[in-house]
Amino acid sequence: QGYECLFHFNGQVQLMRWNGPFGDFTEMPNATGRKSAGRALVTGDVIKATIDGNTIIAYLNGVELVRVTDSMWTSGQPGIGFFKRTTGVNGAFAVTSYTAASFV
Repeated sequence: QGYECLFHFNGQVQLMRWNGPFGDFTEMPNATGRKSAGRALVTGDVIKATIDGNTIIAYLNGVELVRVTDSMWTSGQPGIGFFKRTTGVNGAFAVTSYTAASFV
């Protein structure tokens, strides 16, 4: 269970809630914002996701693209993960550095 910020290679961003069982997830219907960079992601782009209380915000290069308020999950530990579709190529994406912080 938890939340997921999907940064697609084509510049779209989705905020998802994992509801518990494997494969049981919901795209957040009340998410607001541009939801897209309007272009594909490129080398040097900086993706960022924050959660403050029950508000989740996803950014690209410091520009807010989408936000949602949801109170389903109120505790837990942060994490980050990656996946590719069966037709994807591992060499097509990478994170060169990351930072995690807690302001509690």
